Amino acid sequence: MQRLFVSAGAMENFRYAKAIGIGLINSAMNLTRELSSLDALPTEVIFVGSCGSFGAHKIGDIIESSCACNVENSFFSKAYTPISNLICSNAQAQFITKTFDPKNKQIGIDVSRRTINSSNYITRDESLWQNYLDRNIVAENMEFFSVASVARTFGVMTRGIFVVTNFCNLNAHEDFVKNHSACMEILNNYMHEQVL
Repeated sequence: MQRLFVSAGAMENFRYAKAIGIGLINSAMNLTRELSSLDALPTEVIFVGSCGSFGAHKIGDIIESSCACNVENSFFSKAYTPISNLICSNAQAQFITKTFDPKNKQIGIDVSRRTINSSNYITRDESLWQNYLDRNIVAENMEFFSVASVARTFGVMTRGIFVVTNFCNLNAHEDFVKNHSACMEILNNYMHEQVL
Protein backbone atom coordinates (compact mmCIF):
# COMPACT_ATOMS: atom_id res chain seq x y z
CA MET A 1 0.00 0.00 0.00
CA GLN A 2 1.50 3.31 -1.05
CA ARG A 3 -0.51 5.90 0.85
CA LEU A 4 -3.38 5.74 3.31
CA PHE A 5 -5.76 8.70 3.28
CA VAL A 6 -7.74 9.31 6.46
CA SER A 7 -10.26 11.89 7.64
CA ALA A 8 -12.33 12.60 10.73
CA GLY A 9 -15.53 11.40 9.09
CA ALA A 10 -18.97 12.77 10.06
CA MET A 11 -19.14 16.04 8.06
CA GLU A 12 -15.74 15.28 6.52
CA ASN A 13 -16.12 12.07 4.56
CA PHE A 14 -14.20 11.60 1.32
CA ARG A 15 -14.51 8.61 -1.01
CA TYR A 16 -10.71 8.23 -1.01
CA ALA A 17 -10.24 8.53 2.78
CA LYS A 18 -10.95 6.17 5.67
CA ALA A 19 -12.96 7.87 8.44
CA ILE A 20 -11.13 7.51 11.78
CA GLY A 21 -13.24 9.63 14.12
CA ILE A 22 -13.38 13.12 15.57
CA GLY A 23 -10.93 14.36 18.20
CA LEU A 24 -7.62 13.16 19.57
CA ILE A 25 -8.83 9.94 21.24
CA ASN A 26 -11.16 8.48 18.60
CA SER A 27 -8.76 9.19 15.75
CA ALA A 28 -5.84 7.62 17.63
CA MET A 29 -7.77 4.45 18.50
CA ASN A 30 -9.25 3.97 15.04
CA LEU A 31 -6.05 4.72 13.13
CA THR A 32 -4.14 2.29 15.38
CA ARG A 33 -6.79 -0.35 14.68
CA GLU A 34 -6.61 0.34 10.93
CA LEU A 35 -2.81 0.21 10.67
CA SER A 36 -2.67 -2.92 12.83
CA SER A 37 -5.09 -4.72 10.51
CA LEU A 38 -3.09 -4.11 7.32
CA ASP A 39 -0.87 -6.78 5.77
CA ALA A 40 1.58 -4.08 4.67
CA LEU A 41 1.98 -0.61 6.12
CA PRO A 42 1.49 2.40 3.86
CA THR A 43 4.45 4.57 2.97
CA GLU A 44 2.52 7.61 4.18
CA VAL A 45 -0.60 8.45 6.17
CA ILE A 46 -2.26 11.58 4.80
CA PHE A 47 -4.89 13.25 6.95
CA VAL A 48 -7.44 15.31 5.00
CA GLY A 49 -9.74 17.77 6.74
CA SER A 50 -10.63 21.22 7.97
CA CYS A 51 -8.76 23.59 10.24
CA GLY A 52 -9.19 26.92 11.96
CA SER A 53 -6.71 29.70 11.21
CA PHE A 54 -4.79 31.85 13.67
CA GLY A 55 -4.97 34.67 11.12
CA ALA A 56 -2.08 33.92 8.74
CA HIS A 57 -4.38 32.06 6.32
CA LYS A 58 -7.80 33.04 5.07
CA ILE A 59 -10.95 30.98 4.72
CA GLY A 60 -10.63 28.62 1.76
CA ASP A 61 -6.82 28.45 1.89
CA ILE A 62 -5.16 25.04 1.63
CA ILE A 63 -2.45 24.27 4.19
CA GLU A 64 -0.14 21.25 3.93
CA SER A 65 1.89 20.30 6.99
CA SER A 66 4.05 17.48 8.29
CA CYS A 67 4.37 19.03 11.77
CA ALA A 68 1.79 18.65 14.52
CA CYS A 69 1.79 19.84 18.11
CA ASN A 70 -0.44 19.64 21.15
CA VAL A 71 0.26 22.71 23.26
CA GLU A 72 -3.21 23.40 24.73
CA ASN A 73 -2.60 27.14 25.22
CA SER A 74 0.35 26.33 27.48
CA PHE A 75 2.13 29.59 26.57
CA PHE A 76 1.18 31.12 29.87
CA SER A 77 3.31 28.82 32.05
CA LYS A 78 0.28 27.54 33.89
CA ALA A 79 0.75 24.00 32.60
CA TYR A 80 3.49 21.63 31.55
CA THR A 81 3.81 18.17 30.06
CA PRO A 82 6.47 15.52 30.58
CA ILE A 83 5.73 13.97 27.16
CA SER A 84 6.66 14.95 23.61
CA ASN A 85 4.10 17.34 22.24
CA LEU A 86 5.66 18.25 18.87
CA ILE A 87 6.08 15.76 16.00
CA CYS A 88 7.48 16.39 12.51
CA SER A 89 8.08 13.75 9.85
CA ASN A 90 10.05 13.97 6.63
CA ALA A 91 10.20 12.08 3.35
CA GLN A 92 12.52 9.46 4.85
CA ALA A 93 9.96 8.72 7.60
CA GLN A 94 12.38 10.12 10.14
CA PHE A 95 10.66 11.72 13.07
CA ILE A 96 11.66 14.64 15.22
CA THR A 97 9.85 14.68 18.53
CA LYS A 98 10.38 16.91 21.49
CA THR A 99 8.68 18.58 24.34
CA PHE A 100 7.75 22.07 23.26
CA ASP A 101 8.82 24.78 25.73
CA PRO A 102 5.96 27.29 25.72
CA LYS A 103 8.19 30.04 27.12
CA ASN A 104 10.60 29.74 24.20
CA LYS A 105 9.51 31.16 20.86
CA GLN A 106 12.18 29.09 19.12
CA ILE A 107 10.90 25.54 18.98
CA GLY A 108 14.42 24.30 18.34
CA ILE A 109 13.90 22.34 15.13
CA ASP A 110 13.26 23.32 11.53
CA VAL A 111 9.71 24.50 11.60
CA SER A 112 9.85 26.51 8.42
CA ARG A 113 7.06 24.10 7.60
CA ARG A 114 3.76 25.18 9.03
CA THR A 115 2.78 23.48 12.26
CA ILE A 116 -0.80 22.51 13.13
CA ASN A 117 -1.89 22.51 16.77
CA SER A 118 -4.35 19.84 17.89
CA SER A 119 -6.68 19.88 20.83
CA ASN A 120 -10.09 18.56 21.72
CA TYR A 121 -10.94 22.21 22.37
CA ILE A 122 -11.36 24.96 19.77
CA THR A 123 -9.53 28.23 20.39
CA ARG A 124 -12.02 31.12 20.42
CA ASP A 125 -9.80 33.94 21.69
CA GLU A 126 -8.26 36.07 18.95
CA SER A 127 -5.83 37.61 21.44
CA LEU A 128 -4.02 34.24 21.58
CA TRP A 129 -3.21 34.12 17.86
CA GLN A 130 0.15 35.85 18.09
CA ASN A 131 1.35 33.33 20.69
CA TYR A 132 0.85 30.61 18.08
CA LEU A 133 2.08 32.56 15.08
CA ASP A 134 5.31 33.53 16.89
CA ARG A 135 6.06 29.79 16.98
CA ASN A 136 4.99 29.13 13.36
CA ILE A 137 1.83 27.37 14.52
CA VAL A 138 -0.62 28.62 11.91
CA ALA A 139 -3.82 26.64 12.48
CA GLU A 140 -5.56 24.05 14.60
CA ASN A 141 -7.29 20.78 13.82
CA MET A 142 -8.71 18.31 16.34
CA GLU A 143 -7.11 15.13 14.95
CA PHE A 144 -3.72 15.79 13.35
CA PHE A 145 -1.48 15.41 16.41
CA SER A 146 -2.92 11.98 17.18
CA VAL A 147 -2.57 10.94 13.53
CA ALA A 148 1.10 12.01 13.59
CA SER A 149 1.64 10.22 16.92
CA VAL A 150 0.18 6.94 15.70
CA ALA A 151 2.03 7.14 12.38
CA ARG A 152 5.29 7.74 14.25
CA THR A 153 4.65 4.65 16.40
CA PHE A 154 4.29 2.58 13.22
CA GLY A 155 7.28 4.27 11.54
CA VAL A 156 5.13 5.72 8.78
CA MET A 157 5.53 9.23 7.36
CA THR A 158 2.58 11.55 7.91
CA ARG A 159 1.20 14.66 6.33
CA GLY A 160 -1.93 16.74 6.76
CA ILE A 161 -3.80 18.54 4.01
CA PHE A 162 -6.27 21.06 5.38
CA VAL A 163 -8.69 23.69 4.19
CA VAL A 164 -9.33 26.71 6.42
CA THR A 165 -13.03 26.82 7.30
CA ASN A 166 -12.90 29.46 10.02
CA PHE A 167 -10.76 31.71 12.14
CA CYS A 168 -10.09 30.76 15.77
CA ASN A 169 -12.31 33.45 17.28
CA LEU A 170 -15.70 33.86 18.95
CA ASN A 171 -17.47 32.98 15.68
CA ALA A 172 -15.39 29.84 15.08
CA HIS A 173 -18.24 27.33 15.19
CA GLU A 174 -20.77 29.46 13.32
CA ASP A 175 -18.24 30.22 10.56
CA PHE A 176 -17.20 26.55 10.40
CA VAL A 177 -20.81 25.53 9.76
CA LYS A 178 -21.44 28.39 7.30
CA ASN A 179 -18.27 27.81 5.25
CA HIS A 180 -17.96 24.04 5.53
CA SER A 181 -19.65 22.93 2.32
CA ALA A 182 -17.83 25.40 0.04
CA CYS A 183 -14.50 24.68 1.74
CA MET A 184 -14.91 20.91 1.37
CA GLU A 185 -15.40 21.47 -2.36
CA ILE A 186 -12.15 23.51 -2.47
CA LEU A 187 -10.34 20.74 -0.58
CA ASN A 188 -11.74 17.99 -2.80
CA ASN A 189 -10.73 19.87 -5.95
CA TYR A 190 -7.22 20.38 -4.56
CA MET A 191 -6.92 16.71 -3.68
CA HIS A 192 -8.02 15.57 -7.15
CA GLU A 193 -5.83 18.09 -8.99
CA GLN A 194 -2.68 17.98 -6.84
CA VAL A 195 -2.53 14.85 -4.67
CA LEU A 196 -4.52 11.81 -5.83
